[in-house]
Amino acid sequence: MGTAPAALPLCRGVSEKVLTQQLRQMEADGLISRRAYDEVPPSREILDHAARL
Repeated sequence: MGTAPAALPLCRGVSEKVLTQQLRQMEADGLISRRAYDEVPPSREILDHAARL
């Protein structure tokens, strides 16, 4: 997730470590799902499931 903070302007000021921890916890809670693509550079898609709650 090396480029995630730059790609998500709302995350400025949040360390990459904290952002990764929060995304992993949200995934474990079923709020989001993550799909990794076998590309160079690696690409990921995060899907928001909170709207369904």
